[in-house]
Amino acid sequence: MVSKMSYLFARLLACCLAAFSWLLLSATLSLAHEKKTIIWGIVDEFPVWITSGANKGMGIMDVRLRLLMAELSDYNHRQISMSLPRVVEELKGDSRFCFMGILKTPIRETFMHFSPAALLAQPTSLVTTKSNLEKLAPYRDEAGKLDLKALLQNETFSLFVMQDRSYSPSLDTMLRDLRHEENENLRLHRGMPRFNLRAKQLLAGRLSGLLGSPLEIYNIALSSGEEHELSLLPIQNEPNETVAYVGCSKNGITHKTMSDISSAVLKLRSTADFVTPSLTWSPNVFRKDYEKLARRALADDFPD
Repeated sequence: MVSKMSYLFARLLACCLAAFSWLLLSATLSLAHEKKTIIWGIVDEFPVWITSGANKGMGIMDVRLRLLMAELSDYNHRQISMSLPRVVEELKGDSRFCFMGILKTPIRETFMHFSPAALLAQPTSLVTTKSNLEKLAPYRDEAGKLDLKALLQNETFSLFVMQDRSYSPSLDTMLRDLRHEENENLRLHRGMPRFNLRAKQLLAGRLSGLLGSPLEIYNIALSSGEEHELSLLPIQNEPNETVAYVGCSKNGITHKTMSDISSAVLKLRSTADFVTPSLTWSPNVFRKDYEKLARRALADDFPD
């Protein structure tokens, strides 16, 4: 009797162990196939990102990010609206954080993975009012390009600059040198750019100029009907285009995930759906420039 009970107990124990092992294996397989989440930062910067109003989600990067997320269907995706300084801080951290449309710099490469070139845009330029053109004439070359450093060192010219933004490797170096010289022309700002306010300050004469993407300023001026008061000046020694990338935190994004992102970028970057959003928001004054950049992108003519 005891022997029979021992046999039944042993069978019961074996069945329990088998069931437990099966549950453990199922849980392990489930975890192995659970989708990882990528967190995407977005910045309220019309018309690059549009976070409110009738055109919410229809900005240039909004559309491109949706295409990229759809291509990365093996991952879950979460979008968070934040300021540019917080974007940079998140990229320095250990979360699974990425940002679409960021410039590559030596400093950023120390804490970020970068995809291949994802898009082409107009180079950083100086936006000023037509009333300043006579003052700027001595600092422009035959091609109309501006010697910005000489201007800021020799004239009174209040220039709005975002501290946490990269404009280009050469401009970043120049602005850093001017900050070390304590140049009084620089109006340094952290946080949200609030270009609608900056455009009003520019038109009212409280600022002399703004550095940045022409699209950002002109679309704001267009909404108030005062774009004819503004002038866009190219800057000496700047490239003919801005090259932007998908950047991700080195501490939070694995090489496998970054490889998947890079493959998706290479697949999408020369497709019409990915390229044409910039044309949707380009004012007529920039139309030819953006059509030229679009033709290059569609031909997969990227620097790297």
